[in-house]
Amino acid sequence: MATENTRRSRWLLALAVIGPGVLTAMAGNDAGGISTFSVAGAEFGYATLWLIPIMTLQLAVVQETVSRMGAVTSKGFAALIREKFGLELNVAITGTERRLEPYLEVLIFRSIQDLLTNISQHSQATEAKLHLDMGEREVRVSVGDNGRGFDTQDLGTYAGVGLKLIKERVEMLGGEFTLESSAGQGAQVSFRIPTSATPALE
Repeated sequence: MATENTRRSRWLLALAVIGPGVLTAMAGNDAGGISTFSVAGAEFGYATLWLIPIMTLQLAVVQETVSRMGAVTSKGFAALIREKFGLELNVAITGTERRLEPYLEVLIFRSIQDLLTNISQHSQATEAKLHLDMGEREVRVSVGDNGRGFDTQDLGTYAGVGLKLIKERVEMLGGEFTLESSAGQGAQVSFRIPTSATPALE
């Protein structure tokens, strides 16, 4: 009986530790996440399967940390970026604020999140600007920074792969993606998506 209670206590302790991370990870299996997985699979095939065990470990650690960090600090993503990296983020929202189709909301949120993460980790910028315009027929997003910039023809880095995935997500929904950058001049990423967009099935 004592052994059974000990085992149960260990399982409960393990769930208490990894539970928030598991729930956060499961939330990533949405329309935006699935489209990312499919695009990555189409581009890289089976060549990256060896990364799955490593990514699983990273997922457990990172998602758990992020979940608990948000619960403890009660701060949003932009506030934590500014606090950690000294990056001033200016946000402007224009147009008519309203709810969109869930898959559109997820795609736009994930894309903005990825772009801001790239800026904070790779650009060495001190200032970033985000403009979200919710028009009647389309949503426009523009994210720029005053960082070191990069060669738009060379997107072989992790950040570059992320930009490619955003571009493919947007174009899959009939939108347009533009990227402007040069060494020492920062970067500007813009995309627009029709609000009536539906995923293209090939």
